[in-house]
Amino acid sequence: KYHVEVAASLSKLGSVRISLGRFEEAFVDLRKALHIAQAQQEPGNNKSSKTVAQMQCHLACLYFEKGELFAAQATFQDALDIYRKVWKQEIGDNNAAAQSSSNKTRDALMLQLTDTLCNIGSILNRRKCFGQAITNFQEALDLQKGILENDHPRIISTLDNLAYSYSKNREYARAVTCYRTMLRAQISQSGTFTEECLLTFRKRVLMYDKLRLVS
Repeated sequence: KYHVEVAASLSKLGSVRISLGRFEEAFVDLRKALHIAQAQQEPGNNKSSKTVAQMQCHLACLYFEKGELFAAQATFQDALDIYRKVWKQEIGDNNAAAQSSSNKTRDALMLQLTDTLCNIGSILNRRKCFGQAITNFQEALDLQKGILENDHPRIISTLDNLAYSYSKNREYARAVTCYRTMLRAQISQSGTFTEECLLTFRKRVLMYDKLRLVS
């Protein structure tokens, strides 16, 4: 228990240092926290597994801030593998397991999983691996739609990222579809046509222009 508390404190300290721009010190704190959490991880204990995954995500964000994209992607991928394993254990593919888990716990776990998918997608975009980014954002979007309203900010953000990936991959028609869906969600969320809606509309028009140039 003491070691777990130390890991949590180190993780919080690392987050504070990141906010202050003290990345090297934060890196040391987060690596120590992750090492302790992994040492305390018990097989089959989903709570300790999720703690490890959360710390891996914090460390991956730091790698990203430092521009170490490959390390960031690998660390996010480790966290994603844990979230998938925990999801399978807690929820599974049968209705009985799903009913025994509270909606709040299920949704929180799924959001962690989809956020990690989106983070990997963003790194892949930075690495210009647009096809792989599309796969990650599309999976995240499909899962988000299962637990969130269609006009939820997370879904709007994922649609925006997915559309960008499609556009950079020269799949302009698919990008148009994403921006159309995104615009409807934005209008539904705000109840009116906002500046953000106008920006999305302009992105959609740009995709139409690119389609005409291709054809």
